[in-house]
Amino acid sequence: IVCAFLRTTESSPELAGVLVENVVLQKARAYCADEVAKVFYWSGDKEVDLVLERGGERLPVEVKFRNQIKASDYAGIASFRRLNATRTGLVVTKDRLERLGDVVLIPYWSIA
Repeated sequence: IVCAFLRTTESSPELAGVLVENVVLQKARAYCADEVAKVFYWSGDKEVDLVLERGGERLPVEVKFRNQIKASDYAGIASFRRLNATRTGLVVTKDRLERLGDVVLIPYWSIA
C-alpha cells in the first residue's frame, strides 16, 4: 500500500525498516492493552523504539530490520538498562535468532 502511495514498485531498505518498526509498535499496542502492559517510547542519551512495562518490570525493544546487526544498533537498550536496571532487552531483526549476553535477538517473522 505504501509503495502504491509513493508510486513505486520497490521499497528501499530504509522504508522497509520504518514500516516494520511501525508494525511491531502496532502489534505491541494491540496485544498489550493498558491493563496488560504499557507500551511507550523512551529517549535519554540514546533512544529505544518501544518499552513494554508490566508490574514494574520493563522490557526495552529495538527494531533493526537489516541483515547486519552491530552492538551500536542496540546502544539504546544498553543505555535504558543502565538507568532502569532491567534484566534483558529485545531486538527485532530481519532474520537473526540468538542471544547476545542479556539481549535477545528475534526475527520479525516470528512475531508478524
